[in-house]
Amino acid sequence: MTTKPNDMKKYFTEKQIYLGTFFGGPISAGLLIYKNFKTIEEDSKAIMTLIITLIFSALLFWGLVNIPDSISNKIPDIVFTTFYTAVVYLVYHSYFARLINPKIESNEHKASNWIVAGYSLLGLAGSLALIFWFGYNQSIFTGDIAYFGKIQDEVYYNPETIDTEVVNTIGHILTKYEYFNDETQVSVQIEKIDRTYVLSLIIGIEYINNQEIINFLHVLRDDLSKQLNGEVKIVVLAFDKTGNEQTMEITKNQ
Repeated sequence: MTTKPNDMKKYFTEKQIYLGTFFGGPISAGLLIYKNFKTIEEDSKAIMTLIITLIFSALLFWGLVNIPDSISNKIPDIVFTTFYTAVVYLVYHSYFARLINPKIESNEHKASNWIVAGYSLLGLAGSLALIFWFGYNQSIFTGDIAYFGKIQDEVYYNPETIDTEVVNTIGHILTKYEYFNDETQVSVQIEKIDRTYVLSLIIGIEYINNQEIINFLHVLRDDLSKQLNGEVKIVVLAFDKTGNEQTMEITKNQ
């Protein structure tokens, strides 16, 4: 008795998909469901699964990266894992189970758990890459943003303590001194602490002790203080390749 080729196809069970999701994240779920749809020759549904997985994962990890630490530190990691596993369960059970489950009539049609583990690791790697990408492209500053110049240099500020006139003045001065330019987008943050304006900006780590740069920052501080008619302190931030931070302050009395 011959065996039809379709009888030897392997499918991932609901349990395998849920376990893959729990350990490998939503990308793992998308890959496993994609493979199931490909196996039953539902190519359009397979492609749609990948698109939905990418959008959902991007929104999820963007949200995780942008949740304030004061909130995220209070939420156990298991809550996020349970959330996206529950979403996969609801979506799969509602729309996909009736198409896939009848195909799995015996263990010989069940895909290997080792393959599930492989997709879990692949999904985990993809999740970490997304989180790293969002984290790397996230500004270290917070608050409302005002944009300046062709490439949208950014001034972060709290509108409750800093008015737009101050923000515009700072943006124009930074443009005059070419800290804001049309080559590389940069960000700064302006805060008001007591009666002092504190301007935080980022420079390359190689310039942190450069005397010419220090002299330039003193000139910049003096001009800001004059234009804002108030005391100004510049806080310089520099990061090495491992992410370690060095700081330097430029004040009136130096």
